[in-house]
Amino acid sequence: MFFIDKNSFESTLSLLKGETVLSPMFTELKQFMEEEFELTIYNISFEKFSRFTKPKKNSLAFGKKYRLIFQVASISERESMQNKIPVELPNQHQGFRLENDEYKQGKVLTKFLELSKKYSFETRIKENEIWIDYFYWFLIDYKSYIVECINKEFSEEIISRYKTNAGIWKILKNGSGMIVFYQTEEQKALNEQNGVSKRITDEYYSMIKKTDEINLCQKNMLIFDTKENLDKNYGGSLYTYMR
Repeated sequence: MFFIDKNSFESTLSLLKGETVLSPMFTELKQFMEEEFELTIYNISFEKFSRFTKPKKNSLAFGKKYRLIFQVASISERESMQNKIPVELPNQHQGFRLENDEYKQGKVLTKFLELSKKYSFETRIKENEIWIDYFYWFLIDYKSYIVECINKEFSEEIISRYKTNAGIWKILKNGSGMIVFYQTEEQKALNEQNGVSKRITDEYYSMIKKTDEINLCQKNMLIFDTKENLDKNYGGSLYTYMR
C-alpha cells in the first residue's frame, strides 16, 4: 500500500489529525518553507542514511550522509523546488530530468543550519553532508487508505440499485481511487446527462467523508468508464487496464 514507509505515513497522519505536533525547530522550519516557497508541508523528518538506504554512485544524493525530508502536498509542489535539465534520448528525442534548484536548496539549508544552532540540533552536521528530498506520496497513500475503508457490501449495493436502469457492470478499487464501469459508452454519456453518475459520486463521497477525518479527499477519486472501452482497447483484460 505505502509509497512512503508505514511509520512516516502514520506519523504524518497523526500530525494532520492534531494528535501530535512537530518539534519547535521543525515547526519554525515548516513556517519558513510555506511562506518562502508557497509549499504545503505535512511533515518534516531528518535522518541519517543507513547502509540499507545509502545512495548509490549513480544517485544525485551520492556521498551525502543525511536526508532532510519534506512531505509536500503534490508532485507540482515538489517540481516547484526543482529544475528541468534537458537530456538527449535515443532517436533524437528531447527529454528532461529533474534536479533540485541549487539556489532554493541553498536557502533551505541555510535556514536549517541556522535553526539547528538555535535549537542545539545535531550542530556538527555540515551543509554538504545533507540531501534534501520532497515526498509527495502521502496524499496518494492516504487516498488508498480511505479507499480500503470502503467495504465491499457498499459497492455491491450501488451495483444492485443501478445495474438495471443505469447499466452498471462493475465497480473496482484501483489504488487511490474507484472505477465505476458501465456496460456501454452510450450508457456512460446518458448517465452523465441524467445525473446518475453525479448521484453515485455523491453517495461514495458521503461514505468517504465518514472516514476522511482530515478532509483531504476531493472529488477526483471516482472515475467512470465502460466495459465497451475495456473490451475494445484492452482486450477485455482488467489486468492490462489497471497497469
